[in-house]
Amino acid sequence: MNPARGIVASGVADTGWYRDRIGNVDVAYVHGTMTEASFEHFLAEVCRSIDECSDDERLAMFVEAQEPALMDSRWRKRMAAALKQREAKLARTRSAYAMVTPSLMVRSALKVVHWAAPPPYPHTVVATLEEGFEFIARHVAGLDARALQVDYEYRRATYLATRGRG
Repeated sequence: MNPARGIVASGVADTGWYRDRIGNVDVAYVHGTMTEASFEHFLAEVCRSIDECSDDERLAMFVEAQEPALMDSRWRKRMAAALKQREAKLARTRSAYAMVTPSLMVRSALKVVHWAAPPPYPHTVVATLEEGFEFIARHVAGLDARALQVDYEYRRATYLATRGRG
């Protein structure tokens, strides 16, 4: 396996990101080393995940962005356009969305964006993993927030270790 791109744990990764599904929660970790090529791969994976989701599935989305400024305006616009194009499907297939970022500025900006144009499912932007997973658990029946967090942190650590960042 190419250590810069490929399958890690049960998920998919490339330079600057890791994406996986844990039960009925899509999880992603992004950090500041994303390249143009790895952004293209990330965008394709996000779109594939949405497009391949059957209408009878209900998935939550969890994103941890440690360095959210990594996406330049071109990438943000392309991501927004891809999500807008899939808005109806997201409304049918997503149960909740949580983004975790340590940046107060990013959290504030996203809260304003979500206030002006709210996603069609419950959503939050918070500072800690615990807050994010607890939010997801409130919207997914039978989900244990702590167990999900432990599983996610293990998978993220495995991803980071394969990249020499562990």
